[in-house]
Amino acid sequence: MSRRRTSRYVPFQKPSIPEEKKKKEDKVEVKKEEKKKKVDKDPAKISPIEESLLKFAEKLMKKGPLNLQELYWLSINKLKLNAYEISQAIYQLIMKNYIAKKTIITDDNILESDKRKKIAIYISNFPGTSLKEIQNQLNITPQQAAYHLKMLEDFDYIKKSKINLKFWYFASKINPEFHESIIMLKNQDIFKVLELILLNPNSELITLSTKTPSLSAKVFNDILQKLKELDLITEMKGKKTKRYKGNIKKVGPLFEILKIPKSKLDQYKITIEKPS
Repeated sequence: MSRRRTSRYVPFQKPSIPEEKKKKEDKVEVKKEEKKKKVDKDPAKISPIEESLLKFAEKLMKKGPLNLQELYWLSINKLKLNAYEISQAIYQLIMKNYIAKKTIITDDNILESDKRKKIAIYISNFPGTSLKEIQNQLNITPQQAAYHLKMLEDFDYIKKSKINLKFWYFASKINPEFHESIIMLKNQDIFKVLELILLNPNSELITLSTKTPSLSAKVFNDILQKLKELDLITEMKGKKTKRYKGNIKKVGPLFEILKIPKSKLDQYKITIEKPS
């Protein structure tokens, strides 16, 4: 008589994890927890430098209204850090709302600083100015220039535009639509071609190109394309060739900003309308 085989039920068990693999998994879990903690941190938490600046600010406020210039120089002298680090710390305190912008500097006293006032006047006289130009012309350090420019920008005395991967500064009263045109006309070749078109309206392409022998055909065409993009010239297509003329409605206000002499404006047949 054959014996029947019986199967015995064995409950499923998870395979045991090797010790090394378990340690790796534990490390991964720890890293995840650390990441969570970092995310949960208060974004407004201040650094040790910023904390020191706040203490200085409290001391200064006991004497009267807080002035950012005083805070800046006190921090420079006491903390023995460079100007850039101090400027960044003050800026971060403003951005984190630990210091209110207009409780430190107001519209009334922002130009009390001689350097800041000189920068504001220089930008007004020479629109489309770079940081390097400001520091060279006014003989101030890059850190000081950056610091004062930030203050002037915060109080809407100036505006900053990024053109051709570089920042340029303009007085706030200048319409931003002129910013790129101002920078482009700093290039003598571009200005020369625009002037040529203004003095010779409705001229053919061939006529214009022969009057600029120093420019290659490619460079000349690239300049024409840029002037069209900026809406400073108008292209008219004839039967055989193209003709060009200046867009006086756009060029007039632009040349007024650039303070082009009236004698030149008369040559270009541009009349600047004075506000009534």
